[in-house]
Amino acid sequence: MASVRKKSGSKFYFACFRGADQARMQVSTKEVCKKRAMKVAFALEEAAMQRASQSALLKNFNRISEDLYAKPMRVDTVRAFVDAVIAQRSGEISHASQKRYRQVADAFLAHLGPKADQPFRDVGYDSLVAFRNSVAERTTAANANTYMKCLRTFFTHGLAEQVITEDPTRRIKLLVEEKKPASEKRRPFTEDELVRLFQAAGETSAEWKWMIVIASLTGQRLGDIATMQWSNVTCSNEDHVIWQFVTGKTRREMVLPLPREHFEAMAAEVGRRKTGKDTFVFPTAAARVSLSGRTNALSNQFAKIMAKAGLQPKRDHKRHKDGRNRSRTTSQLGFHALRHTVTSTLSAAGEARAVVMDLVGHDSAEMSQVYTHTELKQKAEAQKKLLARIKPLARVIT
Repeated sequence: MASVRKKSGSKFYFACFRGADQARMQVSTKEVCKKRAMKVAFALEEAAMQRASQSALLKNFNRISEDLYAKPMRVDTVRAFVDAVIAQRSGEISHASQKRYRQVADAFLAHLGPKADQPFRDVGYDSLVAFRNSVAERTTAANANTYMKCLRTFFTHGLAEQVITEDPTRRIKLLVEEKKPASEKRRPFTEDELVRLFQAAGETSAEWKWMIVIASLTGQRLGDIATMQWSNVTCSNEDHVIWQFVTGKTRREMVLPLPREHFEAMAAEVGRRKTGKDTFVFPTAAARVSLSGRTNALSNQFAKIMAKAGLQPKRDHKRHKDGRNRSRTTSQLGFHALRHTVTSTLSAAGEARAVVMDLVGHDSAEMSQVYTHTELKQKAEAQKKLLARIKPLARVIT
């Protein structure tokens, strides 16, 4: 006859009963109330005595759940649940984040195989550790940690929606990430490198030349600059104009100055907007971002510009053994290095940390405690320091 007992170190009652083969079994009921735990124990024993199939076992659990909680127990397969979470979050996160979650979910479902069509609550600690390790073996520890952080979102939703009673990802520790060699660490551009970069960009297109100028003046990300609109730029005074937008990555509201001389030179070169039209300042770049929702194509173009400037070797575009799964070496320089150039130049000029962080749009829990939005005038003064210290940036309008 079924019974319940408590084990040392656990707050839950364990159901004790005989399985279909008459072997003694002990299963946690996840109940702290003895009366409720007894009902679960009797249901388990009844299912075992009937040599219950999985569907019959779930039927018994649902009957007990309705009796105890006035509603049937929710049973979602792993595949159905992750699809539902991604669909639910589609309006809450960026298109790029959606693609990332989809990528991680597909990799996890492939790893589970047939178990992907079993209940989500049956996914255990061992399966998650095995998946993390498999990702780390074929790519990097950093990538495996990113995958686990994405998976944790699904289990957090599972807890909130009572699909699971505990989150096994909380017990999984992140892998120790190998430190990148000095040759792969991001660094700012030197003055000579910026001269060559501006020249190569100018020979490529007016759009690329001025996207790089805007990045050197503000430290903004490639996607935000590529989708810059004329309607977001307003006149301020004789010295500068104001660019207002919301960042694509952090959804942070930005109010930035742009030197009027540079803005007028850019408008003359890339072409002013038509009256009454809400058009992109860089239409070709914006079209590439709109097409995929990501900046990969633009990053590849920037890599070609840097190769043209002699700042990095040309990419071979040859097929490699492990394809996208192989661990890639990263360059010291990239479009994001322009962001580093702005912060390092202003720091060297003695600019206040709050102004630097607000200018580039740094957004984190740590930084939100350090500063609030600074005055537009302070950011305009900071740009004057950039123009004084980055000579190629000041000469670009001549």
